[in-house]
Amino acid sequence: MDTNIQPQQEPPLLSWTAVIRQEHERGKKWYISAAVVLGLLLTYSIISNAWSFTLVIVLLTVAFVYTHHEPIPKKTIEIRSNGIQFDDDFTPIASCTGFWILKLSNYNELHIQRNEGKQKDIELSLGSTDKQKLRMVLSNLMPELTNKHEKIFDKIIRICKL
Repeated sequence: MDTNIQPQQEPPLLSWTAVIRQEHERGKKWYISAAVVLGLLLTYSIISNAWSFTLVIVLLTVAFVYTHHEPIPKKTIEIRSNGIQFDDDFTPIASCTGFWILKLSNYNELHIQRNEGKQKDIELSLGSTDKQKLRMVLSNLMPELTNKHEKIFDKIIRICKL
């Protein structure tokens, strides 16, 4: 997000605190399946003498364990008339082209599309925030993009519980 200093602090139109990403519940079957897949990949990489592939598998496994060993932190999100405040980061409304809400069975996520090509879209968890109230507040600031949907890579990550 853009880290712009606001000229004056406006009161938020809507504010909530939520985790920054969906927390996946992984059961015993998931861990067994992951261990089997890792074992097969490591076996293949060793048999085929693909040592760089072996290193990549080990590094990705270590990175996954390192990033998922602590609880997911909660952040404060504030919608203001001049922009979106996400903890210390501020994104002005002028740099946003629209929003959509991704609705899943146990999780809702707000996506805000930016008009600056280099920057990634903003994805925020809704937590227990009322979707209708959020939709009403945001529709006064930017258009709702009803034709948007979950990206295929994000869907794969969600299905695989990564």
